[in-house]
Amino acid sequence: MSAKPYQLSNWSRQPLFNAVLLLIGLSSSLCAQIGTINNDTWWTDDNGALITASLGGHITLVGDTYYWVGNDQQTTVNGNDIHLYSSKTLGSDSWKHEGKLVEYEAAGATNCTLLRSPATGNFVIVGKSGLQFWESDQVTGPYTLVNSLLKGEVGNRPDYKIGGMSTFQDGDDAYVITSRRYLGEENNNR
Repeated sequence: MSAKPYQLSNWSRQPLFNAVLLLIGLSSSLCAQIGTINNDTWWTDDNGALITASLGGHITLVGDTYYWVGNDQQTTVNGNDIHLYSSKTLGSDSWKHEGKLVEYEAAGATNCTLLRSPATGNFVIVGKSGLQFWESDQVTGPYTLVNSLLKGEVGNRPDYKIGGMSTFQDGDDAYVITSRRYLGEENNNR
């Protein structure tokens, strides 16, 4: 006995074809909402300018909009100013430059992140030069410096510099995570 190959009857082909078209339409629609991320290209904003949100640039979803905060890499021209970009799609060609949020006078390149306080609803930028905290009731600013901790005020270790920095938020709690580098001559432990 040989098995017969499965065949669709004429009455079932049209609904299947319509379902396939519906799925193709939905996936095309979702792709348009998600956007395309292009690797190995310079990302520019809606004005064609290079996106200046590097060194730990941080993306946060607020409502239906993604916000990307980061430092300007052209430190000799612009310092380490903190800029904000927005996008509905996360695509590499869909970022709007919302503006410079903070004139950041930190020496050398640094990084920053953006959080939202569940208790107040305010937005908080955490930047690394020591540790600095700016706050605003609007994601687009203006931001005000509310706290600044020098290297010796973070973890009671004045002989250690703050290295890489990131943040993590879990419910009502937020954490700043740093590496520390020993400043003594005998070694460069982290």
